[in-house]
Amino acid sequence: MLELTAQKTQTLKEFTEENYAQAAFCFRALLKDREIKVNGKKTGENVLLCAGDNVQYFLSKKQSQKIAFYSVYKDDNVIVVDKESGVN
Repeated sequence: MLELTAQKTQTLKEFTEENYAQAAFCFRALLKDREIKVNGKKTGENVLLCAGDNVQYFLSKKQSQKIAFYSVYKDDNVIVVDKESGVN
């Protein structure tokens, strides 16, 4: 389980994509299975978050171990990554 706090008003999907790439990778499945809590309540929808809202993600072992992306090249100015389909 990972717990994060929203810093601004945005949708749950936008928040997830910006803050937790691993959960973004399986966002639809998490919503379908109601494995995301917002302020302690399970949600199955892409709700609107406000600053200060608490979001908890409950990924399965399989979901948490799947690699969403990896670094191919990195220097002081550039980073190149290879990402899985579904990761924004």
